[in-house]
Amino acid sequence: MLISFFACRNNDDRSSFIYGKYRLFSTDPSIQQFTTGENTFIEIAKDQTIVYNSTINNKPKFKFTGTYKFNKETNTLTIQWKEGKLPGTLKIETADDGYVIKIGDTQYKKEKK
Repeated sequence: MLISFFACRNNDDRSSFIYGKYRLFSTDPSIQQFTTGENTFIEIAKDQTIVYNSTINNKPKFKFTGTYKFNKETNTLTIQWKEGKLPGTLKIETADDGYVIKIGDTQYKKEKK
């Protein structure tokens, strides 16, 4: 009984790094100025749901939701969005000190707990 617990736990640990909130991120001062007051993020949950949300000065801009499947070998999410014209796949990449998702030239960096 104890052995199967560790086996299940070990499999979950391989993908647990993806869960959390990825916030809009840029080191470019002109982009930082443009996004002041904006709260845009992608949130990946353990229950295989994903949210892409944005507010400007606390007023809703958009909120898209969907479900995903994670490919552990390629670190890729295949997403079925409920609405919106959004990418059907997103790749989670290793960055300097964490993880990022890129959509075009836009980067979303995972928040540290």
